[in-house]
Amino acid sequence: MPSVPPEPSPSPVFQPLGDDDPRIVGGYRLRARLGAGGMGSVYLSATPGGKPIAVKVVRRELTEDPEFRRRFHQEVAAARRIHGLFTAQVLDAGPDDPLPWLATAYVPGPSLQQAVSRLGALPPRTVLLIAAGIAEALQAIHAAGVVHRDLKPSNVLLAADGPRVIDFGIARAADASGLTAAGFRIGSPAFMAPEQALGATCEARTDVFALGVLLAYAVSGRSPFGGGPDPVVLYRIVHEPPDLSGCPDGMRGMLARCLDKDPGRRPLPREVLATVRDLLGGDVVFGEGWLPRVLDAELTHRARLPETPTPAPLRPAAPTVPATPSGSAYGNGNARGVSRRTLALSVSGTAVLAAVTALVVVRPQDLPTGSGASSPPVTAAGSSVPQPRTPLPTPPTPMVSPSSVPAAPRYDIVYRDRPITLPPIKEEGQWVPSPYAIGDLEIDLTGGKAVRAFSGGWSLGYGLGDDRRAFFSKASDTTAAVVKGEASPDACDQAIDERPVTDLPFGSVPAGRTICLRDDSEGDLAAVSVKRADRATGGVSVRVSAWHKN
Repeated sequence: MPSVPPEPSPSPVFQPLGDDDPRIVGGYRLRARLGAGGMGSVYLSATPGGKPIAVKVVRRELTEDPEFRRRFHQEVAAARRIHGLFTAQVLDAGPDDPLPWLATAYVPGPSLQQAVSRLGALPPRTVLLIAAGIAEALQAIHAAGVVHRDLKPSNVLLAADGPRVIDFGIARAADASGLTAAGFRIGSPAFMAPEQALGATCEARTDVFALGVLLAYAVSGRSPFGGGPDPVVLYRIVHEPPDLSGCPDGMRGMLARCLDKDPGRRPLPREVLATVRDLLGGDVVFGEGWLPRVLDAELTHRARLPETPTPAPLRPAAPTVPATPSGSAYGNGNARGVSRRTLALSVSGTAVLAAVTALVVVRPQDLPTGSGASSPPVTAAGSSVPQPRTPLPTPPTPMVSPSSVPAAPRYDIVYRDRPITLPPIKEEGQWVPSPYAIGDLEIDLTGGKAVRAFSGGWSLGYGLGDDRRAFFSKASDTTAAVVKGEASPDACDQAIDERPVTDLPFGSVPAGRTICLRDDSEGDLAAVSVKRADRATGGVSVRVSAWHKN
């Protein structure tokens, strides 16, 4: 009889509080760190009566903009009026504190992004139930006069009794401030509606478009607008029809209506809910088994809360730190849910790109490779369905006192300080269907060498924008930061947690700076130390190091 493979182990959830993390926020004692994203860090705490809550603290860079503070105050006030059963209720907030914060109900479940990343495409019935819950959540959000603006798989948590939508409306505070010009972007390209990508007014049906993309991703395991550099994805969203070939026939009509380019032809959330009920053949019931059974252990794991604050390891001993959550439910998620990827570049200074990092991850299945080194065809074909990841083995019970055994290093070196040079970009080659040119070569971060563009693997590319200036960029499953001088793995980790960046034109990464990159799904790191970056031609000389996370 063939053996049955073990189910994947639950992902680590509760991270220890670091030296720079607060211990008390708004009177709430913090127990552990849940994750970090473009807007700030999220911590586990509890009400005076013992109910668990998630406390989100806005990053300091955002608070320095007066317009952000004004809008944040407005959006928090509006969010507190939302009382939907499928939203994470805002319970308390300190919008006027030195570091603004808000507290929501803690949802003991993985994000939709994490579920698809681990399992691949979800069962159609599960996805229809998710659609029903999100549609009802959007009704409550829109009734309070709020447009979510950043509905994506990492902002949908899966609980035992249905999905929960989080982070509603908060993106508008940063979107309205001057922060986008300083390297912050609001919204995730793969889930933006055409009007949002073009900088037009967002309305309720803008969220419906994002819902359509999210549902197609969940039921097929891939984005209906494919992958690739952010400008390519946005071009498809604005100009090309969605690829729904991987979706069940019964759902395609509903998804196609949600993904209509014209907001006026999209259904309202109540109409989506009515369609879902018809497809389910009756009432919507979140009973036992509504989620795949493999996620049961994940729900139990996340409901087992730490009793006391989790302290950071003492220095100078080598720290033993729980692994960063794979696309934390409250952090940066992989919008496309694919386990390996290729880094390529996206244009700087484009306000419509997602709040992601400096390097665009392009997978080989996202953009087909041509036979030559110039101008591969770019289509709306989606990437392949992600496969479940092999879980790490459970370590054996130690036979001696833990204090007598040195802690294992967090990262293993893959290679160090490899010199790589990329030539100037030829404007007649590697054009994508938008005003951007991509270089003929890219940096293979896994192997530490220069390879032909779009050749596959984890790679860093470069390009020229419509203003003929060179840029770096990334996709939403990789986070980046810029540091001065050389960078160790711990320094990169800290910089990415505290100072993530979005746009990376060559002008913001002069010689002597290092670009740190972290895979949000697997935790691997790369450091690209810039020796030369020609703003006009795209010529690049760098030294690259890479580390694998244990």
